[in-house]
Amino acid sequence: MAQANADVRSSTGHITLKAVRALTLQAGVDVATGGTGTLDILAANGSFTMASTATLATVNGDLRIIAGDDLLDQITLGSVTASGANVSIATTGSVLDSDTVTAQADDSTVDVLALGLRVDAGKGFGLLAGNSLELPVNAIETSVQNLSAVVRGSDGVNLLETDAIAIGNVASQSDATKSVVVQTVGRDGATATASEAAQSDVLTLATNGANGAIVLRTVSGSITLSEGTAANNLIPDAAVIANGSGNVLISAGGSTSDLTLLANADIRSTTGHITLKAGRTIGLQTQAEVASTGSGSLDIAASAGSLRMAADAGFTSVNGDIRLAAGNDVGDQIALGVVIAANANVSISTTGSVVDADAVSSGDDTTVDVRALGLRVDAGKGFGLLAGNSLNLAVNAIETTVDTLSVIVRGSDGVNVVETDALAIGNVASLVDSTQAVSVQTVGANATTSASGEATQSDVVTLGTNGANGSIVVRTVAGTLTLSEGSATSDLDSDAAVVANGAGNILLQAGGVGADLIAQANADVQSTTGHITLKAARAVDFQAGTDVLTAGAGSLDLLATGGSFTMAADASLGTVNGDIRIAGGSDVSHRVSVGVIRATNANVSITASGSVLDSDSVTAQADDATVDIEALGLRVDAGKGIGSLAGNSLNLNVNAIETKVAVLSAMVRGSDGMNIRESDGLRIDDVLSLVDADSNPATQFAASVYSVKPDAGTQVATDAAQSDLTTAASEAGGTNGTVVLRTASGDLVLEGGSSTGAGSSVTLSGSGGLRLEALAGAIRINSDITSASGHLTMLAGSGISVGSTTAAGVDIRSGGQGSALLDAGSGAVAFDGTASLDMGGNVQLRAGTSITLAALKGASVSLSAAG
Repeated sequence: MAQANADVRSSTGHITLKAVRALTLQAGVDVATGGTGTLDILAANGSFTMASTATLATVNGDLRIIAGDDLLDQITLGSVTASGANVSIATTGSVLDSDTVTAQADDSTVDVLALGLRVDAGKGFGLLAGNSLELPVNAIETSVQNLSAVVRGSDGVNLLETDAIAIGNVASQSDATKSVVVQTVGRDGATATASEAAQSDVLTLATNGANGAIVLRTVSGSITLSEGTAANNLIPDAAVIANGSGNVLISAGGSTSDLTLLANADIRSTTGHITLKAGRTIGLQTQAEVASTGSGSLDIAASAGSLRMAADAGFTSVNGDIRLAAGNDVGDQIALGVVIAANANVSISTTGSVVDADAVSSGDDTTVDVRALGLRVDAGKGFGLLAGNSLNLAVNAIETTVDTLSVIVRGSDGVNVVETDALAIGNVASLVDSTQAVSVQTVGANATTSASGEATQSDVVTLGTNGANGSIVVRTVAGTLTLSEGSATSDLDSDAAVVANGAGNILLQAGGVGADLIAQANADVQSTTGHITLKAARAVDFQAGTDVLTAGAGSLDLLATGGSFTMAADASLGTVNGDIRIAGGSDVSHRVSVGVIRATNANVSITASGSVLDSDSVTAQADDATVDIEALGLRVDAGKGIGSLAGNSLNLNVNAIETKVAVLSAMVRGSDGMNIRESDGLRIDDVLSLVDADSNPATQFAASVYSVKPDAGTQVATDAAQSDLTTAASEAGGTNGTVVLRTASGDLVLEGGSSTGAGSSVTLSGSGGLRLEALAGAIRINSDITSASGHLTMLAGSGISVGSTTAAGVDIRSGGQGSALLDAGSGAVAFDGTASLDMGGNVQLRAGTSITLAALKGASVSLSAAG
């Protein structure tokens, strides 16, 4: 063993120290040269040991240290400096810091100062927790520009850099194909060139024990990772690779420090956990990937800046959750490339916006940005981009393939998500820890991990913290969209699934053949005053307690294109000054089943390819007390029936649609007719929306809503103005539909309107009959009532009038055996002088006071007046 107890110096010459076995530099010993002089240190069959105050130093010449032929041999570093050159350290065992440290603490003495540092160690470089030497954790402190380290054993890498560092090629200033080039001094004083090949990357291998972890930190400086191009690059397309379950921590310390992965500069562990941290930003350039498999999790944090991924950069795990966090300002962003947690969850948190790194000109791109079981998002400004966003960027959705989604956006830029298949909005809970949305193992400075996570989260919500009126657009390309009431402890609205702030609009759309939109119990959809559009390629289903609500001028546009529109009896739709439009079905078997619908100062329009039914269950012949539709005006167009009457094709109990509306128009194109019960006075007339200022029915609409587009803007969608009560024959729906219309109080007034079949208030197909009841008021007929051969019954509590001075020539008629019964209760039956009653069957007129006749025809006529 050779020991140096005194300095070895040359002004500019080369220095070589060799020992057959071990070589030791004791305290205060300096081995130094200047100029282009190099140092070559070799302990062939033993360790090379430096006291903490011993030094090796060059200026522009490279420095090489080689020690050992056994796994137990070590290189223990004091101070190694190549101020304008590179250092290479190679040992069959471990590279250690001679500075003593207390547990978990870093010392401040720089062990290696150089332009570039190349390391090849058989067991470890620095000391991490659980090391095979059973020594305290102790990093190798460096001040180098470039680093490459290969560790072929289980003790891994622990390096602490004082300032900025790059992981990549370590190439000598004198020969770029080499990491270091030194001049070895022979016994005769002559020199011979010796070198170490250029080397790239930082990696651990399993030659001398598996699962070596990697910890790379800077005290205050950026870290840049590049794909190695050295000829001996062990793993192409990577920068940092940890073997087996070896964990990885890369941390760029300092408030202005960035962590950048250049093109193809992957960070990988086979099954270990990976933590990336930066004081400011983290960037992944093209095709850079951070990946682990098995239960390995990813924890990524850009503390005071953005996290930016190229469109084809990726974060990937299998059974481990992924957590992405960035920013301390609303201007910070997370730009997503491809994030995959195959059997786990992803959490994305930022103080600013989450945007898609894919560039789009118009429409949606097809690259899936996030693929996971569950996705939790908490963004300060927006998630995806909608029209009019604060960043002035093109509309661009976040594309997902996830099972479950929860998003909180605390600003005006809202939510824009396109899901490839089926999606549930609800609780996002980790498979690792169900009390967390994600549960990751954060890698510490000693390479051990501690569990950390984000609380379970529910719903999709926009708030007004960083700007009001954030809209919400969630669409599926080919799958059912299911909404559930969130039950997470952090749930912002305990009785809702989707809530938009202020005037924020909402579009929920289930696309693709067979796709439904299902709102489970209490899964409300709400906007304060924005417009809401809900669409499904097949059916829409609102289960118990679900409310779809907006106020102000907000409108509702609801469409079940290829199936039924179903509301539980206590599900509700509500607006104040905005119309409600509902459309359901493409076949006569499809239905619109209504719960509670309220448009306080506006209209409701319902179009069904089949029947419009009341979701309240009733016993035979009984009425329920729940008002189904409350509005100024109600327009209905149904392919089979409205409400249910005796003998209906669906074999349902008789059940009326209960209304509280001022004006009604209803069209049925089938045999099941209509059964409507109004709470108070009612007028049959043109149903005209107040949203349109034009009072001309020819150019006005029954309902005018603002349908929400995929960019969260709106376009006007309308249903044509409609008047009258009409049953018509159709091939699908049948014929002979009967009309039953009752009012619980108030008068029933029938006007002809000018929108549908001008001149008639009621038109019945085939043998379809009519029953009008106003037992607590009068019936005033100001336009024709016609049926081909049906029976007509009109029952009033305080009189029936047919025609007037302003409604001349009113006819009531039915052919065949059609009969008529007009019972005015305590009032009179009064026909205007120009009115007529023309029936093929019998006629009965009853009055509590008097009967005033005009033209009257029937098979037989019975008149009864008490006055």
